[in-house]
Amino acid sequence: MKKMFFFLGLSLIFILSACGKEPLKSRNLIEADQYIRNNINEMSWSQFQLLLNPTNHVSEKDFKVLKKIISSNDRTSYVEVDDLLYRFNDKQKLMYMTEWDKRGSVFYLKDIKYVNR
Repeated sequence: MKKMFFFLGLSLIFILSACGKEPLKSRNLIEADQYIRNNINEMSWSQFQLLLNPTNHVSEKDFKVLKKIISSNDRTSYVEVDDLLYRFNDKQKLMYMTEWDKRGSVFYLKDIKYVNR
């Protein structure tokens, strides 16, 4: 019985430790955007790059600006148009626009455009 609990616990550890090696595969724009918004403060540039389309136009500077905007704006709203997502602050001013590329059933970030940057 102890061996069974040991192997069950060991299996659980392997499963949980593997979750952090690859980002969530997002099936829609809102899910992809929310994943970034929820996790960007803990992400490094190399981790963030895993979310990018191979033909992206996102630089490390863009990543740092996005991190700063997200961490300083808790209350936001958005408008989704095709593969574009427009993010507004709580005063309804546009902060940035993201462009996404769908490959198979997964969305990858292709570009970020900032307002007044």
